[in-house]
Parts: sequence; structure tokens; C-alpha cells
Amino acid sequence: MLTLAVVWGLTGCDSASQSQSAPRPVAATPVPGIAQNWPLPALQLAALDGGTQPLVPPGKVTLINFWATWCVPCLQEIPDLVRLQQQGGHVHIVGVALDSGSAMSIRAFAQKHGMTYSLLMADGKSFDPRFGLFGLPTTLIVDRQGIVRRRLLGPQTLAQFQAALGAANEIVGR
Repeated sequence: MLTLAVVWGLTGCDSASQSQSAPRPVAATPVPGIAQNWPLPALQLAALDGGTQPLVPPGKVTLINFWATWCVPCLQEIPDLVRLQQQGGHVHIVGVALDSGSAMSIRAFAQKHGMTYSLLMADGKSFDPRFGLFGLPTTLIVDRQGIVRRRLLGPQTLAQFQAALGAANEIVGR
């Protein structure tokens, strides 16, 4: 309760300040995430069929979504990732299931939730700290040259994914 009061006080959310302030313009879809500019290491991760695959296929804009079957916020954004995949276009979507069990259990989960995009498996301990995997879901936007352009923390909406992809494309002029 004390935390709520402190946050309330710091943000100026009382009825007097709200009634006296002019309304602030709000962007239609603010660009979410944190701008990045670092080369993604070439990684091979476990595929659900038992082989390995590169985390990012060469020459493709890729949205990498780190998630887990046990992660409730991850579950919230799966339908929007599926919609983004269904829209087609130039973006390759890959979901990396972290510490989520066997390939068979991940396949069953993916089928139940209509996950039609590429899925790989990993443990959360094998990634460079720049990945920023401090919580799930975490999403990286990688350009065609393998440079990480944005990092999104927490669940996102379709509009937020699209805005982040658009911002990453503007950086590299594509």
C-alpha cells in the first residue's frame, strides 16, 4: 500500500492536479522498447524436431520472442504474434521457449495456442547479458545484417510489435 501511495505521489495523480492540468497529446502507438545497436552472436538453438537451427536466418528481419509455457504474460501476447505472422510480410518470427520442458510438450502447447511461427528451445542461462533476459517475455528486433535494433520487455500488443518493427526499419533505412 505504501508503494502505491509513493508512486501515486510521484506521478502527481491526485484529483486537484488532474483537473488543473491541460490534457497531454498521446501518440497513436508510441514506439515501445529500448533502442539497441549490437551484433547478435551467431547461435544455433535446439529445434523442436531434434536438430538445431540458427537463431536468426541470414538476410531476414527477425523478431525473436523469448517466452515460456509457464509464463502468464507470455500467453497474453501469443495471439498478437500469431496475427503478425499471419500478416506475412518481410518479418521472420521465432519464439524461443526457455526452460519449458520437452520438445513434445512445447509442440503440444504451440498447437493448443495456434503458434504458427518458428519455435526453438533453450535454457535461460546460455545467453549473453546484452539479451537482457531478466524477465519474460522479452523480444528482440534484429535487422537483415544481424544487428539488434530494439529490445521489448514484457507483453506487447500487435500495434506495439508493428511500431517497434517500423522504428527498427527507419534506423537502417529499409
